[in-house]
Amino acid sequence: MNEHLMIMFYDLLLLDDTVCARKSHAKRRRLLRSLVRRIPGLAEVGFREVVAFSSANAAERLTELFARAITQRWEGLVLKGCNDPYFTSDCDKSSIKLKKDYIPGLGDSADFTIVGGNHSAEDEQEIGIGKLWWTSFFIGCMENKDETICNISTDMDISHKYPSLSPRQILTWSWTPTVDYAQRRYFSIHL
Repeated sequence: MNEHLMIMFYDLLLLDDTVCARKSHAKRRRLLRSLVRRIPGLAEVGFREVVAFSSANAAERLTELFARAITQRWEGLVLKGCNDPYFTSDCDKSSIKLKKDYIPGLGDSADFTIVGGNHSAEDEQEIGIGKLWWTSFFIGCMENKDETICNISTDMDISHKYPSLSPRQILTWSWTPTVDYAQRRYFSIHL
């Protein structure tokens, strides 16, 4: 088997004994580009484009970049201030992530679950990694989420293994920006 991984470099936080995280994003990217030896298919510096949000066509340009990200099957965009250090005083809200999954109707999300399994001695031998309980799993995809009337879960007590979990724990997440992005003139777009 002949496989290799491709390394994508996006940011530079530490170089030898020099902390770069306090430098502006623009300076960190310039330094990163000067250090990385690009090898097509093996090592690249991630795409970056600066968009002047004060310009009349900023919204149009951002829309074009977002459309490109979707058609190229990239994960999304990250908007960062060009002059921002890696950590700001409000580090949770110093950047904006824009993904198609965040927009209703555009995401590629689906709900899957294992609905069955099988053990095949032939498959177990072919895989060659030792004794297995299961060699195949059957996966179902929910197509009618709006028609779901209940969720089924196990009554297994796993609290000793995962003490931070509690029964029927519901996690909620919301984000309210406290940074006035209109005040920033330039954003760096990352894909």
